Amino acid sequence: MAQCVPNFPEQWWRQFDTATSGFRDETGFISRLPLRLASNEMVIHGTCDAEKMWADFSLETKWTPVLVGGKAVVNLWLNNFLETDCGGSYRETWINALVTAKDEPLSLPYESPFSLVVDDPKVRSYLMRVICADTPSNPGAAMKAIYGGRGVFGFPKHPQPGVIDFAYEEKAGRKVAWNFECKHLGEMAVKVKVALPELDAGCVSLPMDVMTPPDFVIGSPTLGGTHLGHNGAHQVQFGQAICCTQNISSWNPATDSLVVGSAAHYAPFARWGFDPLLKAHIPDFKTCAFQPVSWLSGAETNANLQSKL
Repeated sequence: MAQCVPNFPEQWWRQFDTATSGFRDETGFISRLPLRLASNEMVIHGTCDAEKMWADFSLETKWTPVLVGGKAVVNLWLNNFLETDCGGSYRETWINALVTAKDEPLSLPYESPFSLVVDDPKVRSYLMRVICADTPSNPGAAMKAIYGGRGVFGFPKHPQPGVIDFAYEEKAGRKVAWNFECKHLGEMAVKVKVALPELDAGCVSLPMDVMTPPDFVIGSPTLGGTHLGHNGAHQVQFGQAICCTQNISSWNPATDSLVVGSAAHYAPFARWGFDPLLKAHIPDFKTCAFQPVSWLSGAETNANLQSKL
């Protein structure tokens, strides 16, 4: 049976119409590269105890957490994918930290919640844990995303999908809040209710149309972290193209809530003392994930091997 062709109508996508390569997983499904994804997003930026967090990644020797005010910077992503090259619509949540190479540590002062938006060329995004789930109208997509994500990018996506309930809350025909609840293997992973930043007087809207460095995202802990229960596959690095508008404001405990449950795959997150400080609503997220830099052509391979003779 032929795979469905995703629909990406906006002009921005035209630069990525031609696939440069692809990955056929063990089920026969093909994820094309660059991998295109369009979504609504809520990102919760916060800090946590760096020592407690990094203890769960104790065999990592190449990277070290970025510190802001002496604490590690960690992000919780809540993703409502509308269209993708990895099976269409699905839902997902992941946890990532900001890191640098171990020999280039970065420690910055904390001045406001916006200090967590670190703009430094040394910084990389270190993916820690991921849970995928189907949308009601597209069963099976979560497993396609799991197979492809683990196979291509080494993502620490748990092999078993969860269940994610997501909806915008509306009042008088206007979206006012983001409601997101993820359960995994029958246990609560995360439950979030966030008033949309656009409603805050202090909201900052940031349009983005950027190309990250080709090694910006670190797809998984070293060796996938499987020996530490992280369920990753292999550590590779890749770049992204991103086009969107981020609407950002400070976390407000009066209107915003985050509960981390007992689901084993997210349980480490609860131990780190995560303190949510900033929220970013991205209603128009468009991104392409490129082939990992670990993959070499024959010419590159021969050149590298010859240089070591």
